[in-house]
Parts: sequence; C-alpha cells; structure tokens
Amino acid sequence: VFIFWTWLSIAFSDVGAYFVGRSYGKTKLGDISPAAGAASPNKTVEGVMGGCAISALLATLGAWVQRWPYWYITGPMHGIYLGA
Repeated sequence: VFIFWTWLSIAFSDVGAYFVGRSYGKTKLGDISPAAGAASPNKTVEGVMGGCAISALLATLGAWVQRWPYWYITGPMHGIYLGA
C-alpha cells in the first residue's frame, strides 16, 4: 500500500507540474539553477511548486488512509520530498 501511494504521488507530481507550468509558468528553472535548466530546459519554477503541492496533497491523503502517526505532518513532508 505504501508503494502504491508513493507511486501515485510521483505520477501526479509530474502531471501537476506539467499543467501548472503550462498555465502559470513564467520563471524558467534554468534562471535560478543552471544545472536544473540544462537537464530540463522548459521546466519552470511555478511548475515545480505545483508538482510539489499536488504530490503533498496526495501523500497526505495516503498517510491518512494508512493511519500514519502525525499524518498531517509526515504526509506533506513525504509528498514534497517525492515531488522535488
């Protein structure tokens, strides 16, 4: 069950990053981090933030479903870690 929620968070992080980056992305990630810009030239800071937010929401839901201790803290932390 843990692997499923982890995979789901990672997959939706990519989806969230894509849609948020396409809709609101203005700041290229390469302007802030040249190494990240070289690896993914079209990625935006807003997309990264959107991906982390979606991943944190899904990971929080997964932590609650699995009854993790302090799910409201450990879930978002896990999601942001996966989304970044």
